[in-house]
Amino acid sequence: MPSLLQRYLEWKTRLGRLKPSVRNRSNFAIISHMQKYELTVLVKTVTGLPAGRQDVEEKMEKIIKALGGKLGKFTEMGKKQLAYPIDKIHEAHFLNWIIELPNEGVVQLEKKLTVDREVIRHLLLRRDK
Repeated sequence: MPSLLQRYLEWKTRLGRLKPSVRNRSNFAIISHMQKYELTVLVKTVTGLPAGRQDVEEKMEKIIKALGGKLGKFTEMGKKQLAYPIDKIHEAHFLNWIIELPNEGVVQLEKKLTVDREVIRHLLLRRDK
């Protein structure tokens, strides 16, 4: 009777997500697929200075390229008042990107966005094909 790992590897091979050359090895590699995501970021507004927004734009481009992703369409939705204050902040710049990331890059991007002090909130959604 095949082990659980062998059945899992056969199942992944049938789906086409596993390289056939490593099917029978214990250390296997799953091919990462690029998925399209929509990223919306709320950036702190500093009175009269759009530099914070531009810094976040440049930082996001560097992060996404470092994670092996591709940048798509960028939309600036402008400065809007928040429905409720977040950390005593009442206004924010809304920025939106359409990006392509490998599956491993999503978790790392989420971690980097939660640590960034300029970003108030973020939303990362996978787009349907």
